[in-house]
Amino acid sequence: MDAFSSGHFTEEYIESLIESCDIFLIILGQAIGTAKSNRKSWTQWEYEIAKLYNKPIISFVLDADSMRGLEPKRALVKFRQEIIDSGKIVGFFNIANILSLRDQAADSIRETVNILTINSSGGWIRNEELEKYVKKETVPFDMVSNPSLSKLMLRFFDLSEVADNMESDIEEKEAIGNFIWRIICPNLEHDPGIKRIFIDGGSTTFRVCQQFNNYIKNVPSYFHNHTNEKVTISTNSILNFLELSMGMEGALPPYRNLHLYPPPPIGKTGKTFGALVNITPETVFFYEQNGWNLSESARNRISKTTEEYTDWLRRDGQIGLSIMSVAGFMIDNYVQGPWVKNHLSMLLAHCVLRSKQPCLMVIDGRKWNLHPQTQQGFRIFIDGLSWNSIVNEQPFAFAISTLINDKRAQIVSFFKEEFKFEVLTDESKTNDGRKIYRIFAFNKLFSPFIYGVKR
Repeated sequence: MDAFSSGHFTEEYIESLIESCDIFLIILGQAIGTAKSNRKSWTQWEYEIAKLYNKPIISFVLDADSMRGLEPKRALVKFRQEIIDSGKIVGFFNIANILSLRDQAADSIRETVNILTINSSGGWIRNEELEKYVKKETVPFDMVSNPSLSKLMLRFFDLSEVADNMESDIEEKEAIGNFIWRIICPNLEHDPGIKRIFIDGGSTTFRVCQQFNNYIKNVPSYFHNHTNEKVTISTNSILNFLELSMGMEGALPPYRNLHLYPPPPIGKTGKTFGALVNITPETVFFYEQNGWNLSESARNRISKTTEEYTDWLRRDGQIGLSIMSVAGFMIDNYVQGPWVKNHLSMLLAHCVLRSKQPCLMVIDGRKWNLHPQTQQGFRIFIDGLSWNSIVNEQPFAFAISTLINDKRAQIVSFFKEEFKFEVLTDESKTNDGRKIYRIFAFNKLFSPFIYGVKR
């Protein structure tokens, strides 16, 4: 900040920069900086201003080895110790390996951003913005231009895992979304009808959100009867949240009542899991004679979260729908049913399914009859959660697409013969003219939610 002392910038201006910053980073080396008129250096003054505004502070100070042989001023020694004792994030660097400071700083900034996102304590995503966009369940129409959310979008689109998933089998996934909303959206306009929707995070459900935006753009009457003000949508995926907020190609956001649920923290792939997030993989499972089961602590957390989720979905006596994403669906002599990629998604799936509320599971054709590789998948139906009881005791439906006709026949046969589901089928075409087969299979309890399609 030496340039600030030259008279080009006033104290007021410097203070305004610190007040508006997201993170304050200080690097203290062999000197304390240019002296200010009150005998403190500009560096000290800026540090105190950052504390005054309660900014997240990341500090790096020269390590003890690098300080040996120096005769630092008393003020530097005192200030250095003040930083070390501050309780803030403090790192040490060696003058002989100064380039390592770059990586340390980058790691610390990333970690601080995660903490800010988790605690919503004013910073990268500011507290007042979180209140506006999440806590009050409101999405204003100026969201497209919101810089914090733009940064957030770039952060998650940078993740290679997410990007790869988003780009795979796009046309099959889009076909599912298009088919779903043709069936479900007419129900939203009825009273009573579905009034609360939870959309699980996943590459297929992301395309489902895109197709929802397309649907409401192509059905202008959807806005005329104010359906958008009656229905509340939540998602545990920041990508889904941003897609629904901004709409396709800058279209007006479809819903005023849109929010992240469960609430943050936001995980590394852009999903929220609420209270479940603190459960580590090694504390989730244990093996008994009858197979894998959940630990008592995991069961207790699931029970509490299920109660909260059910309360949200059924608030004011409304009808809620859960749209679930899975990583694969196995069919063989040993086990039948869906699986997910991580233990948190498995725990959240337990909460959704144990709520006994209407559920729609979306599966693109690539995931049908797909088995997880060792250590890379978590079966949902363990610990007394019965696949057969779930699909027979609560409103349940599946939306599936495939490019392979033989697979279409296998899927239709499976649901008709195994579960006695009613099955709707449809076809569309890819950009290069290939057929996409779409299947919507549902049990009798789900029938009241089917509108606007030939049965």
